Amino acid sequence: KDDKEKEKEDKEKEDKEKEKEKEDEEKDDKEKEKEDKEKEDEDKEKEKEDKEKENEDKEKEKDDENKVKEDKNDEEKDNTQLQSHPDCSPCPSGEYEKEPCTAEKSRVCSPCSSCPSDHYQTEACSATADTSCSPCSTCGPNSYAKSSCTTSSDTDCEACSDLTCPAGQERKGCGNGAEGTCEA
Repeated sequence: KDDKEKEKEDKEKEDKEKEKEKEDEEKDDKEKEKEDKEKEDEDKEKEKEDKEKENEDKEKEKDDENKVKEDKNDEEKDNTQLQSHPDCSPCPSGEYEKEPCTAEKSRVCSPCSSCPSDHYQTEACSATADTSCSPCSTCGPNSYAKSSCTTSSDTDCEACSDLTCPAGQERKGCGNGAEGTCEA
C-alpha cells in the first residue's frame, strides 16, 4: 500500500512539475511576445524618425540649392552693377530688350517668345518688345472656316449662307467651322 501511495504522490508531484513547466513556458511565451511587440514598436518609431530626418535633409538640400541660385543671381547683379561701362548695345537677333540700360546697369535681354498652337502672332518680336499673340477665333453655329488659323493669321470665318450648291441641292452640316456638303 505504501508503494502505491508513494507512486501516486510521485505521479502527482510529476504532474504538478509538468503543469508548472507549462505555466512557465506560457509566461515565457507571453514575455517574448511582449518583447517582440515592443521591438516592433521601436522599429516603427525608428523608421518614422528616419523618414522625418530624410524629409528634413531633402528640405535642407532644396533650401541650399535655392540659396546657391540666389547667391549666383545676386553675384550676377553685383557684377552687372559693378561694370564701369554698362552694355547698352542692341540685343542679339532672336531676343528683345526686357530692361533698358542705365548709367549704372547693362540692358537685360530675353529670348523672343513663340505663340502657342491655338494662338496666332499679332505683332512680331522687336528690339524692345516680345512677340504678341492672340487666341485663334472659332466659327459660330452659322459660319464655316474659309481658312484655318495659322501662326501668322486668325481663322477666317464666313457665313454658311455665302456658300452655294448646284440646282436641286442644299447645304447640310454647315456651321461651327465646318463647311458641310451639298445634298439632294
